[in-house]
Amino acid sequence: MEDDEELYISKEEHDEIIARGELMLQANNEQYFDVHEFEVLIDYYIENQERDKLFKIVEIASKQHPFSSDIKIQRSKMLLETKDIRKALELLLSVREFEKDNHEVESMLGFCYLELEQYQKAEQYFQNAMNVCENDMNIAYFIATYLINFEQFEWAIKYLEDAYSFDNENPFVIYDLAYCYEKNEQLEKSAEFYKKFIDIDPYSDNAWYNLGIIQNRLELYDEAISSFDYAIAINETNTAAYFNKANTYANWGKYEKAIELYEEFLSFEKDSVITLYYIGECYEKLENYSQAKHYYSATLTLDPVYSEAWHGLGVVAFYEHNYTEAAQLVERAIELDCDNAEFWFSFGNINKALPDCEHKALYCYKRATEIDPLDAEFWLNYAELLKQTDNTENAAKALEYAYSILDEDDAELDYVLSAYYYELGNKKRSIELFNKARGLDLEMATAFFSNCELLEEDKNMYTTILTR
Repeated sequence: MEDDEELYISKEEHDEIIARGELMLQANNEQYFDVHEFEVLIDYYIENQERDKLFKIVEIASKQHPFSSDIKIQRSKMLLETKDIRKALELLLSVREFEKDNHEVESMLGFCYLELEQYQKAEQYFQNAMNVCENDMNIAYFIATYLINFEQFEWAIKYLEDAYSFDNENPFVIYDLAYCYEKNEQLEKSAEFYKKFIDIDPYSDNAWYNLGIIQNRLELYDEAISSFDYAIAINETNTAAYFNKANTYANWGKYEKAIELYEEFLSFEKDSVITLYYIGECYEKLENYSQAKHYYSATLTLDPVYSEAWHGLGVVAFYEHNYTEAAQLVERAIELDCDNAEFWFSFGNINKALPDCEHKALYCYKRATEIDPLDAEFWLNYAELLKQTDNTENAAKALEYAYSILDEDDAELDYVLSAYYYELGNKKRSIELFNKARGLDLEMATAFFSNCELLEEDKNMYTTILTR
């Protein structure tokens, strides 16, 4: 390779090369350029994001200089972009025969194998690239950005953390780390890095907004509100901040304030279907059913197939004891979205309230548990109705299965299952579950006593366990 001094050209020379290149492309009449002149043209079209001209120049350069490693690398980039992975791989491997220590070639070989889903090979070449340029933040970041585009967030974190260890004040690395931690559900780390970015750029409304989203998900509602306020103060046209500030108040249980902010958001986007629906939800939570119905209906006026609004109307009808109407409305929601567990659960509650529909309710509850088997509430209602309509043994089997698959401990489920085993005469398993549930939540013990009748001789034993 020539050194930098030899490669230096004046502005006049640079502009003359660009002018010649432009004329060639306009006239569609191929002219000769040396490798360095082609590199000037390639850099120019990359910088100006003129993709079609870039591709044409690379094609011409490849024909005129078929053995140039630099041109082969540029052509490989083009082939990668157009997903001609095998051809890109072939070119890069031919370059690698002569340039063993080219970090760009190693990185791009990694990208090719990533595209081919040969992840071990991809990682091998990424590590080669890192080894060629030790402690180089740019190489690590270059690899990470490609992994982000490929939605390999956990993998990208590894290289972003390397980049951060080389330069812990680079705003691009810090922001991308925050983003990848968020995508990887490492919310505390994500918030930490959004804060680091804000320390560098306190006037980034996007960073404040993203921090608010994370804080809302972490149930740090007061902090989330402050973050959204900063985002709005910096950029009052950041309408998403208004919307998510309202969401935060709704999640916080402050429904009146949420409604106020949703209404404010509607001044920006008056036909926002989801906003009308959320206002209806807030009114439903406030037990203002007439307003809830008004907003659910307004949602359906704009979008007649918005299944959640049909479900909302059905739930309100259920609360108002209009069970037949509720069944019709929720059934419409299920027609529109038959894989929504919440819809089936509501349909189960409604059928349970209708005369002679217990078996239909059982089917609905069972369907809800099949769609979302990790929701303890679905299992508890299914088991309760099984006990009422079938027998306690089958109810216990259902909860025992739920107990085996749930991600987290659930005190209510433990207490109810303990009660079922007591009724079945299996005191050992009952006491085992009762002890476990007691350690999780003492107040939930009412779930045990409301699901079984203790014999007089056993009352003292269970009370002692509870109070010790």
